[in-house]
Amino acid sequence: MSVHEGFDCTDEMTLIFEQYSALKGLTAAECSGLFWDAVVFSVGDAAQREAIETRIQQLKADKAIPLVDYIALEDDASYKMGSGGATMNILTMLKSLWNEDLFSKKILLIHTGGQCRRLPQHSAVGKLFARLPCGRMLDIKLAMYLPFCRKMSSGVFLTASDDIETFAVDGPHAIEKSGFTVLAHPSNLSIAKDHGVYILPESIYAACTIASCLRVLQKPSLDEMRAANAIVDGDSAFTDSAYVFGADVMRCLIEYYESNRPLNREICAYGDFLTCLGSGAPKSTDSLQRELQKFPIRAIVLARSNFYHIGTLTEYLDNLCSNVLFKKQISIDQSPNINILSRLSAQGVVFRGRCVIECCDFGDCSELSVGDDVILWGCQLQSGKVVVPDRVVLFTVPIKVPPNHNVGYVTLCFGIHDDMKTGTKLFGRHAVENLWTAKLFELANSRSESFLKTLHNIATPQVRESFFSMEDVLEYKFIQGIIEWERTLDSS
Repeated sequence: MSVHEGFDCTDEMTLIFEQYSALKGLTAAECSGLFWDAVVFSVGDAAQREAIETRIQQLKADKAIPLVDYIALEDDASYKMGSGGATMNILTMLKSLWNEDLFSKKILLIHTGGQCRRLPQHSAVGKLFARLPCGRMLDIKLAMYLPFCRKMSSGVFLTASDDIETFAVDGPHAIEKSGFTVLAHPSNLSIAKDHGVYILPESIYAACTIASCLRVLQKPSLDEMRAANAIVDGDSAFTDSAYVFGADVMRCLIEYYESNRPLNREICAYGDFLTCLGSGAPKSTDSLQRELQKFPIRAIVLARSNFYHIGTLTEYLDNLCSNVLFKKQISIDQSPNINILSRLSAQGVVFRGRCVIECCDFGDCSELSVGDDVILWGCQLQSGKVVVPDRVVLFTVPIKVPPNHNVGYVTLCFGIHDDMKTGTKLFGRHAVENLWTAKLFELANSRSESFLKTLHNIATPQVRESFFSMEDVLEYKFIQGIIEWERTLDSS
């Protein structure tokens, strides 16, 4: 089968999700050996840490996840650490917490990202807690890696929060307790050039196989891949996702961090940790990479697997609304209109194209007309008709407004293709100084009023000092209000 067609792993993923469901609500002792000893979240700041802790507390109270340790640890706020620096910081804090027990535990480490600017509707709660039709992204992460958890005796399994892999894992292969073990997926070259690429000793693997890894490239050009013999079958390469490292690597990273902090530079857990590894890697002059080069690297070659990235608005829409194989493998209905925990008008909904409606209440409006390539999150309309334009993301966030900290609501709206990191144009047309800090959105006393005000205001958007920006909303967000809203929809 061509890698461009993907591999159907529906049966295998169905079994994995069933195994995970059986673990929900079990104590750490009851799921010992079958699940992680601890799940650790790398977060950017105290606000993100508190939001995750609030969410986890609720999920554990509902027995909606296995009842093991869940720990959110934030970066050192005095400088930018990168995912690699954050990993070293976390390992050092865990060593202080657990002492030598750290090195005998099986730990799932999830890097949750920063402000989630490329999926702004999930910035308030974090994309790890985004809901898909088959469950939260967190549930998918906790389920997805169970086969590898059960092949480990100890170590850290490191992953990001905005990717999903589907795969067939067979054979009795154990994951070594030392060095690095990476997951390698067949991908087309357009994906490979934006990810890590593994140089393996063979080009064809018939099944799940453990292989040595000769070298790791990071976001290589086509010429670089050709020169390194990374291209297989003429049009694909083996690319990265998650990886494991053992106690020996943990000790090395902790020692380096304690000897060199503050790091005063960004270190990537992929680009800096992995590209120096393998017998074919050039000798590095970087002090950290010189330490890491002494460790072996091997790959679990998942010949039947698929890698899906959902870290941007277009990827989110493409996979949830249009990717037939992806939807089949994680049990999402094949409709291009996705309804996630939302009430829709009984009078009828007009869909003019692809859309995702998450945690919304449009049950009492007389007519809902939704444009093409639209994402709605947390919105409500209690009466009347509403027309949502094409190619926008609209989301309502409860906030506590200073100085009295009364609860209010702000609905934000951006274009699907707007650059939320450095962009200065709303909907690609209206110039502002900075999309993230522009005060474009009006405060209201209810979700419904907020939604209507924003739909009216975006026709001729204006920056006003009395309005709120995306940055303001994240500073004043009311997490408990978000949780209560979702619980109300859950029970309706």
